Amino acid sequence: MKTSFFLFLFFLLSTKITSQLYDSFSDGDFTLNPVWGGDTGDWIINGSASGVNVTTSKSLRLDAQVAENGTKYLSSLKSGSWGVEQSWGVWVGRRTPLTTTNKSIIWLWGNESDLNSATIDGYRIIMGDNSDDDEILLERVDNGVASVILTSSGAIPNGLDDYGFLLRVTRTSASIWTLYTSILPVSNGSGALSTEVPSTANTS
Repeated sequence: MKTSFFLFLFFLLSTKITSQLYDSFSDGDFTLNPVWGGDTGDWIINGSASGVNVTTSKSLRLDAQVAENGTKYLSSLKSGSWGVEQSWGVWVGRRTPLTTTNKSIIWLWGNESDLNSATIDGYRIIMGDNSDDDEILLERVDNGVASVILTSSGAIPNGLDDYGFLLRVTRTSASIWTLYTSILPVSNGSGALSTEVPSTANTS
């Protein structure tokens, strides 16, 4: 069985004062400027995204026609200072339902280039289980062992497909974490568009 599509448009905002677009994938290339590593042969830039099948977007997609079962990831090094407080924004889209064996994981930061490493430390967003609806979890990972920091108050109904939503995570200089989303989809083929940029106005 092929791995399902997973689309997202990735932005990294380095601080609350000075925001920086990390990669919009608008050039149709995710292997140059900045350089992405990992399973690059399993990913493509696509113009038709989940939600309401936007045709004008440039989003990164796991190519189910190529990818086989297992973890398929990309990572990229952000050079320079991260600043004393951070904010991450991302659009997430799914073609197929979230499950325990078909999760979506977005690393905000990791201290190793191999995201599958048993000794990696970092922070990540994870979605997908087989019980009840699917909450969005912010996890801290120490030596490959994850612990939950935050759980979304809302959830995505089990079995939902072809949808999108906006996600924003912040960390203050005092290490206070917050997790925000747009209105989460409640039906198939609904939710935020991949051309929308997460902001304080649309991820409350």
